[in-house]
Amino acid sequence: MISVSKDANNQIFPLAFGIAESENNNSYEWYFSQLRNAIGSRENLIFLSDRHQAISNGIVKVYPESHHGICIYHLEQNLKRRKVKSEVIKLFQSAARVYKRKEFDIYMSDIANVDKKTYDYLMEEPPERWARSCSPQRRYDMLTTNIVESMNSVLLEARELPILRMMDFIQVKLQHWFYERRNKAEGTFYDVSCWVEEELKNRIDLAFTLNVFPVDSWRSRVEEEGIIFLVDLNKRTCDCFQFQLDELPCIHAIAAIEKRNIKKSDFCSH
Repeated sequence: MISVSKDANNQIFPLAFGIAESENNNSYEWYFSQLRNAIGSRENLIFLSDRHQAISNGIVKVYPESHHGICIYHLEQNLKRRKVKSEVIKLFQSAARVYKRKEFDIYMSDIANVDKKTYDYLMEEPPERWARSCSPQRRYDMLTTNIVESMNSVLLEARELPILRMMDFIQVKLQHWFYERRNKAEGTFYDVSCWVEEELKNRIDLAFTLNVFPVDSWRSRVEEEGIIFLVDLNKRTCDCFQFQLDELPCIHAIAAIEKRNIKKSDFCSH
């Protein structure tokens, strides 16, 4: 059993490992209990996994205050097994990834018009569990469990070892990772992580194509292709919802920030 997250540099950050006889209710309840003892709880806590019922049961019992989301890749694979048309699958992917609930509703309406049976199947699973715009907690860009699969691939060799040797393998691997990352971090001079700095740079070119109309000290109306987005730098919000859900300035926010000639890093949570 593995729990991972991401660090400020968008790299895999291992949280916990557990060894159990099988994936059942007792094993996951024990695992999540140990996880809670180690890291406690967090505000706006969300778990992301596949649809394994024992995982869901363990989270509900040990972390009742958290939200449990599911991986959209696994949901997509279920659609493919049901022989759903690629057109509908693309609509599902868009519905799951958009930031605004209004846009989600539009995509789901399109699915219902094309394939009512698939629409009904998707709605059997509450959208709060798989759609970014509907989630009660921020999912950022973590809509799949790909980072867990990546971790599993790294540890594939260790799975064949006896338990104690396997744990030694994991310890050495993590020790090496953390040493390298610490050295790299100490050699940088950004106010934010290297990944965040690169993300901001990638958005600047688009931001410079937008028209900015300041409203007051904090708010601006930003025009993109004829559409107006209200940006509030004090509240860190934008009408596109990307600013508040990712906790990084969207292109509209960057345009407003550049207009005032202030630091973009001040508006990043990372």
